[in-house]
Amino acid sequence: LTGAVAPLANALHRFGPTAALLKRFMGMDARRTLPTVSGPLRHVSTLPDTAPALLLYPDCFTMWNDPAIGHDTIRLLEAFGWRVILMQADCCGRTACSAGVLDTAVRQIEASAPAVHTAMRKHRALAVVAVEPSCTTALQQEWGELRTNVPAEAIASTSGAAHTVTSFLLQHWDDHPRRPAFTPEQQRVIVHVHCHQKHRSSQVGEVLRRCGCEAVDVLDSGCCGMAGSFGYEHHDLSAAIAEQSLGAAMASRGDAHVVAHGTSCRHQLADMFSVQAAHPASFLAARLAT
Repeated sequence: LTGAVAPLANALHRFGPTAALLKRFMGMDARRTLPTVSGPLRHVSTLPDTAPALLLYPDCFTMWNDPAIGHDTIRLLEAFGWRVILMQADCCGRTACSAGVLDTAVRQIEASAPAVHTAMRKHRALAVVAVEPSCTTALQQEWGELRTNVPAEAIASTSGAAHTVTSFLLQHWDDHPRRPAFTPEQQRVIVHVHCHQKHRSSQVGEVLRRCGCEAVDVLDSGCCGMAGSFGYEHHDLSAAIAEQSLGAAMASRGDAHVVAHGTSCRHQLADMFSVQAAHPASFLAARLAT
């Protein structure tokens, strides 16, 4: 609803009295900043129909909060020669799973999973790429673990094809339709990996290095302390976790770039350390040589 009037909504989010009322209504700590909203991400590929296809999963954050990251992801993937199809689907159910509202999660999965399966078959898509790591793991894990009425074939085809942007780029490094050139980045790049991606932390750094980043430091960090809605409601504990996990690295970062996959992680870095971190797709899209 607010996406339809995004400029007005964002102005109200920044205006002290209305921001305070919104935070109180939503149970947020007054010291937190409100996320911005936007109109929906839209995309129609200009690549020919003969180009191999990927599905871009329309996660809620990319669709309604950070569509610019979605555009950067599309630009990056299409630079590698993949025809990106922005499909229509409901929420992946991650938020409902995290809150323990499993009946809601089941309804969302039952709405989304068949749509993904149908779109994969229609476009003969090789993979389903999600911008947000937590949404990726929902497709990979929760969709198969919760009992739904979705046929097992539809769930299996999706979970086996789901990737983050960096995991897809790395797994298919030798068979991308084309190889774009990147402007070399000599400045140090610090990477904080989202908790849902830490089991594949090395992949993020490896992709950045292969795309021209000469000095990449993947932090051995814990949770950023935001953890979805937790950090909005429990500010002091969230801040203590952030300091323990990221305080030293942010204090000594100097002029290094900071990269973070997760929406929550980037919001936490901005609130706690005044650091404007970039999603890896945005960071690399900005360094495409053409």
